Amino acid sequence: MRHLCSLALLTVVLAVVSPAMAEDKLWTELGEGEKGDLAGPVPRAAFAELADALSPAVVHIAVDRGKPGYIPEEGMGSGFIINRHGYVLTNNHVVDNARKIRVILPDADEYAATLVGADPRTDLALLKIDAPDNLPVAPLGDSDSLRIGEWVLAIGNPFGLDRTVTAGIVSAKDRKELGPHDRPTYSNYIQTDASINPGNSGGPLINMRGEVIGINTLIQAGAQGIGFAIPINMVKLLLPQLAEGKVERGYLGVLIQKVTRDMAGTLGLKSASGALVADVVSGSPADKGGVKVGDVIVEFGGKPVREHADLPWLAATAKVGSVVKTTVFRQGKLLVLKVVIGRLSEGGVSKSGDKPPFVPGTGIAVASLSDIDRRHAGLKPGVGVMVQAVARGSCADRVGMRPGDIVLRVRYVLVGTPEKFEKECARMKAGDTMLLHVRRGASLLYVTFAKE
Repeated sequence: MRHLCSLALLTVVLAVVSPAMAEDKLWTELGEGEKGDLAGPVPRAAFAELADALSPAVVHIAVDRGKPGYIPEEGMGSGFIINRHGYVLTNNHVVDNARKIRVILPDADEYAATLVGADPRTDLALLKIDAPDNLPVAPLGDSDSLRIGEWVLAIGNPFGLDRTVTAGIVSAKDRKELGPHDRPTYSNYIQTDASINPGNSGGPLINMRGEVIGINTLIQAGAQGIGFAIPINMVKLLLPQLAEGKVERGYLGVLIQKVTRDMAGTLGLKSASGALVADVVSGSPADKGGVKVGDVIVEFGGKPVREHADLPWLAATAKVGSVVKTTVFRQGKLLVLKVVIGRLSEGGVSKSGDKPPFVPGTGIAVASLSDIDRRHAGLKPGVGVMVQAVARGSCADRVGMRPGDIVLRVRYVLVGTPEKFEKECARMKAGDTMLLHVRRGASLLYVTFAKE
């Protein structure tokens, strides 16, 4: 089969080459005047001009996560100013659990920052500083128009080295699944080989027009020359809600999976695309709208669902209460259903600087699980609470508890609500051993640590 495919490819290539060239050459070369609109080399001064223009809007973010009266636990990251009134964009993981946040400008002026709104599920945070209204601003661009191979610059503070500039290209787009389960829930990363290191998080990724097209966010462990940025168009959708201190998400109520080639053939689809509905939550918007198990959702709100991972973001960003046309492929036919979007109940959104409600003595903040979360985790109704946040430096942090863990039991008692979790924890006094039964991904484990 490999030889047949190679032969077919060679036939196509030879078909567009002149007979003389096909006879004389083993490879294909472009002739004079055949380069079309391919861009020439980037002028040497271009990167320098972009760095000069954008660096003044990039800030150093310093955070203190320590407890009052103790040795400060400091962290750092990057951010950038998006308007003259002092709003600064960064990553949520740069400022989460921070007791104090400081924003340091290029001229060394330093300001206390207020956390306006944060969203762990996309790893975004919006800060506000009280500074003069003549602040330099980084304009936002259009990440959808990015092309693979396009030049980009990253500006940030890796390892505390202020306003470091690196250059590279867009290596790939639409990276959604990057490994550990504690990655943000909604992701569609731009991949770049512009150097990104610890401390770059929250800084801008810039195109050659001098526009921010991404927020540098993470690196892949063990990889070299690979970094990832949140597309700025994704950020734009959430910015108005972050400015109000609260992110509201749409709820559909389906459990989905990828459509493989074998599945596509069996289902009668022309291509392996769409989101296969493996389960529908009873009473959910999808259930009420007529979505059934076995349907393949191919379009949602007028936008194609090319792969199953597209659907969660489309549903989450649909307006609560709106009627969304949902096209499904069912037994060889396309059907258009009307689904009234519900509101997703979730923890993890900071509101106007509110801190997560840590359960006393545990260093853990928990939130309720939705029915779809329980089904996805294979849990029975009413079982489990989601770890929303873990206080840095706490005993729970030191033994490896992490956001995304699901606590099933405190000692031997099942817990299904934050109130029940707190009640069982309150039965123990400081110094007692906490014994938590935890689901982490597909694994079950017990975690022990001393109550503080």
